[in-house]
Amino acid sequence: MIIVVTIDLEYAKPFDLLSDSVDLQPVVAWSTHLGSSLERPNIRCVAARSCAIGAPGELTPNVQSPIGIMKGDVHVLRRIQQQDKKAEKASRLLIKKLSRKRRNQHKHSMLKSPHIHTLSFASEANFVKHNEMSVVLRRLVKARDDNDKRAFYVDELGCDMDEPLTLLVAPRSKDACEHLVAKRATKNNLSMAKCSSYKVCMLEACTGSNIQLGNNSSSQVIVQKLHMDNGVTLFYAYTPNTRVHDASPPWSLGLDRATFTQIQSKLVRMLGAELVV
Repeated sequence: MIIVVTIDLEYAKPFDLLSDSVDLQPVVAWSTHLGSSLERPNIRCVAARSCAIGAPGELTPNVQSPIGIMKGDVHVLRRIQQQDKKAEKASRLLIKKLSRKRRNQHKHSMLKSPHIHTLSFASEANFVKHNEMSVVLRRLVKARDDNDKRAFYVDELGCDMDEPLTLLVAPRSKDACEHLVAKRATKNNLSMAKCSSYKVCMLEACTGSNIQLGNNSSSQVIVQKLHMDNGVTLFYAYTPNTRVHDASPPWSLGLDRATFTQIQSKLVRMLGAELVV
């Protein structure tokens, strides 16, 4: 004879998910009471794995409830969605930058360095550190023109204790100019910038093509020092309306050969072009 005992899980409590034993003493005693005419019972327990029988509403102490076992990381789906959105946004930004680089390279494929005599360089770069340089960097990176377009290309030059010594700034939008640099850097619309009289030619276009920076296009890229009302001095790169024939030597702006080459590399990257050696 086979006696099948079904345990109602509503009143059962899991206590050991790794064990297969069940207390069947009450069932054995009940089956023995049936009489000697019955065969020795073969008792099977049909239930969830290893449940301890208790009274209705009675829970075994120090045992986690079924609800607690089922409860898990309820925020995992939200995090997966956020990660997917971040990955999609990064992909769009990468595609946009690659297409812009290809477009710029198509416009300005080849640039060359002007011929400069070795004695025209300073023996060492002369940068004057200013305490507000990091603040000016953040402001110019976020600066926008009146049409809410990014106004400038900005990069760091030199470093001292993780602070930039000076900046290289170039116009990006058509409304960008040296006076807009001073206004955005100082957050004062009445602020004006003063450019140095020395003009150093950094790059020249190959095969008679023009270089576009901001609203002007020319066959040259000129760099001047830009002095602002708050005492900060920057390097400002632009394309002149007319060709500059009497360009100043690099030492006039305190540039040695290493700094001159560094500025060239940063300008080539801003333009998305290639420097021909």
